[in-house]
Amino acid sequence: MKRLLLGLAALAAATCGMAESALAACSITLRNVTAATFTSSQRYSPFTATDTAASFTFQVRHPNGQATCSYFVTFSTGNAGTYTRRFANGSNLLQYQIYDSPAKNSILKAVPGALTGEVITGSFTSTALATHDKSYYVVIPALQVAVPSTNSYTDSITVRLYEGTLASYTQRDSVTLTFRAGVLASTQVCVACTTAFDNTMHSHEMNFGTLEAAETKSATVRVRTNEGYTLFLQSTNRSVLRHTTLNSSVAYTAQVNGVNVNLTPATQVQVARVSGVTAAQGVAFDVKVIIGAVNTALAGNYADSITVTVTAF
Repeated sequence: MKRLLLGLAALAAATCGMAESALAACSITLRNVTAATFTSSQRYSPFTATDTAASFTFQVRHPNGQATCSYFVTFSTGNAGTYTRRFANGSNLLQYQIYDSPAKNSILKAVPGALTGEVITGSFTSTALATHDKSYYVVIPALQVAVPSTNSYTDSITVRLYEGTLASYTQRDSVTLTFRAGVLASTQVCVACTTAFDNTMHSHEMNFGTLEAAETKSATVRVRTNEGYTLFLQSTNRSVLRHTTLNSSVAYTAQVNGVNVNLTPATQVQVARVSGVTAAQGVAFDVKVIIGAVNTALAGNYADSITVTVTAF
């Protein structure tokens, strides 16, 4: 009888050990992980004052018959190696960030450095088959002047799924994704925007009052681009102010950044050619008009129009 009892005890111990081993792992997996690819309609506009952002989805799957468990999902730093994440197109960079939600409460990170709130969490409370829908939010901050590209800015991000908590965890699945973004070509000009670029300012009046020889008026023209541009000026009256009703005129001299510009041709006159990208505030050009002799001019009102044209490369 003693041997029979010992045999039963050994069998019971072996059975318990098998059950504990079967429940030790929660075989959860990542499914349908959507990479952050900004479509052509979401292409980044470098001079738009608002961020470019989009939400992307994935699933965490719990097979039937598996143990209940908690889990969390992490995101790697990408090619930057830090959480100042960036897309790269050759040597051209475009910063972006991965957040937990549109509210941008927390940057999503990876272990071991991630803190509570910096990972996506969940738990399966039943042994039945279940799938959890999850999402993450990618933001490209505004006013980054990056060279144009259809969809060639990329980064490589690894998404990892862990069973457990940040205090104790085991990796269960992972997927490496290529994030993609494009940048629109953009060139803009503003007139009389002295300190900050204002894309709504496209005209300016130089009112001289009573004309006097050597009198001057100036206006700042700003141009910003991520593709390069040529700046032209053209005078309607070919560098003279004409009387609005009579046959009389007053010549003037035009200058750009202190250099005389001959506006007597009937065509556009090139005054600058800028390659590459500018700062978000653009490049400033001081356009000055200097009044010539007025002693023979008839009384009345005089006017001319100088057209500013910017042509992208």
